[in-house]
Amino acid sequence: MEKPMIFEAMANVLNEVDAVGKGKASQGKISFKYRSIDDVMNALHSAFATHGVFLTQKVESHTMNEIQGRGIHHIARVVFTFWAKDGSSISSEVLGECIENGDKGIGKCMSYALKT
Repeated sequence: MEKPMIFEAMANVLNEVDAVGKGKASQGKISFKYRSIDDVMNALHSAFATHGVFLTQKVESHTMNEIQGRGIHHIARVVFTFWAKDGSSISSEVLGECIENGDKGIGKCMSYALKT
């Protein structure tokens, strides 16, 4: 049995990609620094392409509860699977959470989960 490619490919990606800093600042009532999902994916793109890694995601569960005066509290359990050229993969299950007043709740949850 041959060794699955995903482990070496992910190690190579980790060797090429530095930590993604929190280079943006919020403009809302509460001030904080953050990294966007675009920052994360842009940092990973070249290394993923070079080492033949791609990512799929699956929302395993999603709950919503209204918080009076704040919006809708979303929690999503997301499984991210990283794949190599030989079909081998490794998965990670992560929770994403947000409070959203519009229609972007599940997207925000998935973004936070991936950044985590």
